[in-house]
Amino acid sequence: MDGFALRHDGTGQLPVVGVVPAGAAPTTLADGCATRIMTGAPVPHGANTVVAFEDAQVDGDHLVVPSALPPGQHVRRRGEDVTVGDLVLPAGRTLRASDLAAAAAVGHHALAVRRRPRVAVVTTGDETRPAGESLAPGQVHDSNSTFLHAAVRRAGARVMAIHHCPDRRRTLTRLFDELSVRADLLLVAGGISAGDYDIVRDVLESFVVHVTLKPGKPQAAGTWQGTPVIALPGNPVSVAASFAMFVRPWIDHALARPTPVRTAQAAEPWTSRPGITHLFPVTVTTTDGTHLATPHVSASHRVASLAKADAWAVVPEHLTEVAAGTTLDLLDLP
Repeated sequence: MDGFALRHDGTGQLPVVGVVPAGAAPTTLADGCATRIMTGAPVPHGANTVVAFEDAQVDGDHLVVPSALPPGQHVRRRGEDVTVGDLVLPAGRTLRASDLAAAAAVGHHALAVRRRPRVAVVTTGDETRPAGESLAPGQVHDSNSTFLHAAVRRAGARVMAIHHCPDRRRTLTRLFDELSVRADLLLVAGGISAGDYDIVRDVLESFVVHVTLKPGKPQAAGTWQGTPVIALPGNPVSVAASFAMFVRPWIDHALARPTPVRTAQAAEPWTSRPGITHLFPVTVTTTDGTHLATPHVSASHRVASLAKADAWAVVPEHLTEVAAGTTLDLLDLP
């Protein structure tokens, strides 16, 4: 604080000698004296408090010491912010401007970081058309590419390419060959089920598995020319659920950080199928400090319903009756 530095030991008048600017080397204050001091300057040895200019009364070249002057006023002690051995920034943290400022303040001009993984997004299907285009009978708008583009970026990765592939096996193979050279992850949506035109299943046949997850039963995970591939179902809600359960953890692992998991209590009872982990879209509210999850009616094609939800509530496979008040894990819904 701009003002006068002195040693607090009673009232009276003290001669003002000198000035201490910010950046000056530490000085020593003579006994029975005060000195002008600027914000950020080191407090002189022998002084233990500061009177701000706007609170000071000066009589000629003497400072009139206030009667109710507390020791330590306007003085910042060493180690108030951090001390030697304190953890300033934990590993796995997504750096913000304030984090960079904290690192600089403790003397670090560079930090060891992980590069954001490059993700190539591929959607499939002859029946899909870009949003905004007119639809012919039997066609639908492609919401999966929009969702995956935004979800990947929000998770901290970089979308290096977005492609839509028609239901042609040879075209998909060529696309995988091209993208695998530049991407850290190939992320595919659609064509993974058992239909006659499910080309992703044909191309990634050895990687296809059925997981006990609803929505999102058929999945595939493997590598293509050394590049990891994760293939998701084509139904939009299944894509969103599978992203939360499988893709987000992959990105978090690549960035050396934990996947965020919150908890909430069921606001009302509902049922779940036995023998399968069920993800329910829920709205989360807070009442008297308690987080409550209210489920929404969901089906794998009802993508618009996801806009009403805040998170996925994870109901484990052994739980068929969710009672009100049951504590459930929540996964982010980007």
